[in-house]
Amino acid sequence: MNPARPLGPALVDAALHHRWVYLTAPLLDAVPAAGAAKYLRG
Repeated sequence: MNPARPLGPALVDAALHHRWVYLTAPLLDAVPAAGAAKYLRG
């Protein structure tokens, strides 16, 4: 999922009310994944 692909047209159209999902979802997924990787590696 590339957040830049829907963000470009949204910036031009100034319709950013639902684009926060595309921007925050990768970060919200990366934090638990990094914690799980650190836990599993010891």
